[in-house]
Amino acid sequence: MLRRACGVAGAGALLGVLPRVARCRQRESGPDHPNQIVGTTPEGTPIIQRTLANGTTALKLIDWGATITSIRAADQYGHTGEIALGFDDAAPYVDGRSPYFGCVAGRVANRTAGGRFSLDGKLHELGVNNGPNHLHGGVRGFDKQLWHCESQTPTSVVYALLSHDGDEGYPGTLIARVRYSLETPSELRIEYEATSDAPTPVNLTNHTYFNLRDGGRISDVLGHEIEICADFYLPVDQSSIPTGEVRPLERAPAMDLRVRRRIGERIREADNGAFNPPQPRDPNPVTPPHPHPHPLSPYPLSPTRSSPRALHIQALQRALGAGS
Repeated sequence: MLRRACGVAGAGALLGVLPRVARCRQRESGPDHPNQIVGTTPEGTPIIQRTLANGTTALKLIDWGATITSIRAADQYGHTGEIALGFDDAAPYVDGRSPYFGCVAGRVANRTAGGRFSLDGKLHELGVNNGPNHLHGGVRGFDKQLWHCESQTPTSVVYALLSHDGDEGYPGTLIARVRYSLETPSELRIEYEATSDAPTPVNLTNHTYFNLRDGGRISDVLGHEIEICADFYLPVDQSSIPTGEVRPLERAPAMDLRVRRRIGERIREADNGAFNPPQPRDPNPVTPPHPHPHPLSPYPLSPTRSSPRALHIQALQRALGAGS
């Protein structure tokens, strides 16, 4: 059942995974680990939903895709509500109905043009699953696999996934890890690590959709306000591949979010011909690596200004190559 529907959007390490997975599997639930089975994989393996909590904030995840299925956070008055889109059971994630809600996308998130890339002089052909392109790891990306729980505490969980050489066309055997933790009631921290025994591209991200008003139960996000400190963006072609141009926002006012604006206003401007030629709605903003003169709101704000929900999300990524 869909609960929420409307939202924005080395070798030693490999050998050490399985014993820790086995230990974690022996303690699926208990007073400090409120876990439950919410479905099964196509092979019949149980899929566990794990709950983390810190104060008024609670996070639910499932082992399939290391997926966030729910985030509940309090507003300034202490009223707790849902802010992420998701499903109440595992079936929509397993059978493909979920549009990447809350998952870890990989080995490489976003699109790879033409489903191919060259590395060290060798051309690699990837699985194509988005028109002519490879998207979010391909036909069977990291979102469509059962991750293994390495450890869990009341406020954190670590997942690991073994990806074999040749999976979806990628070279090298790779072990990916992601750690979710509620460092404080107002901070969700996501840490990624990947180790490969051969050169390979890796670009992991979390694909949660947010609706800060009610998690998409009733309202959409067009009234949400957003602010992004970016002076440029990347134009894309009709299959959403960047053209190579880095365009200043002065030439695309509909993309300019340096001053807080309602999301719906910018979408209407884009739909009314602000882009020529028309652009898909997901071009990337380019943020500077140095302090920016414009104030930055790190998250969209609820249209109910008197009761915004604020959850700071920090993502860190580390990749270790062969011999590291």
